[in-house]
Amino acid sequence: WKKEGEPDKYEFKVTNIYLLETAKTMLTKSVDINVFASSVTHDFIHFIESNLKTNPGKASLKFNIVEPAENVKIGLLTSSEKGFTMNDDMAEYLMNNGDVEVAVGLN
Repeated sequence: WKKEGEPDKYEFKVTNIYLLETAKTMLTKSVDINVFASSVTHDFIHFIESNLKTNPGKASLKFNIVEPAENVKIGLLTSSEKGFTMNDDMAEYLMNNGDVEVAVGLN
């Protein structure tokens, strides 16, 4: 606390430290993916399905399928039992896929 006449002082306390390589795994709470309907291909579905099976966890995954010609947007949410753990393969796939827009929710 500041006493009268003292300069402003701030104190920061470290509560958690994470290695950069584990931060995405431990801190990702949810992932929202916006994708055009025309971009939902067999390869896209196969990658997502196999990645979720290989990396089970607590993070939720939501898809927003967008069809601009009809002005339609459909939201699909994975069930709570079928969550996943964010991983390097998923992060790389989403970052390198220009057809998707991603929003990540953190703890």
